[in-house]
Amino acid sequence: AMVGTVVENLSNRKLLYILAALLITQIAFFLVGAWYAPVPSTSMEYEMIKCKDETRGESGKWFHIRPRHCDVIGDLSSYTPTSFDLREIVFVAQMPHMSVNRKSPNCQIGKVTSLRVVTIHQNGGFTQIWLWLKTLVFPVVAAAIWWYWNRIEKLARKPILLEKAIMTLGISLAVLDCK
Repeated sequence: AMVGTVVENLSNRKLLYILAALLITQIAFFLVGAWYAPVPSTSMEYEMIKCKDETRGESGKWFHIRPRHCDVIGDLSSYTPTSFDLREIVFVAQMPHMSVNRKSPNCQIGKVTSLRVVTIHQNGGFTQIWLWLKTLVFPVVAAAIWWYWNRIEKLARKPILLEKAIMTLGISLAVLDCK
């Protein structure tokens, strides 16, 4: 048996209190995430409108749908370009996103006649709550590491491998909490 180890000096009652406190803390963090944090990311869908560019990109002008500064091409399959230069066809994004039939799957796609782009971006509120929780937990982890190492140092012998491994685990938890 390992006489004098910090782990064995904890009574069952103290260990139960520590585990209960950790469980309550974890439940509290889940509730904070469920109640206060927004969804981590959102997506927007843009339908690309097909426009005709007579200059094939040489004019440098921007194409807008509203107000209409675009010669809209209705159907690419019936469109006959004036040259073999594909820069004659320009795709312009229409915002805000289309909200018609958003949840239907893309089945039987067939020939490409238009282009849709989906953008996914991370929301700032999720990151703010996440950093707030990490900032709150770091001093607690640092204090637990400090308390544990002080208990190890008070023993009349050098730390054994298990105690060093627990200390290394605590330090790595603190380092991961900082990043």
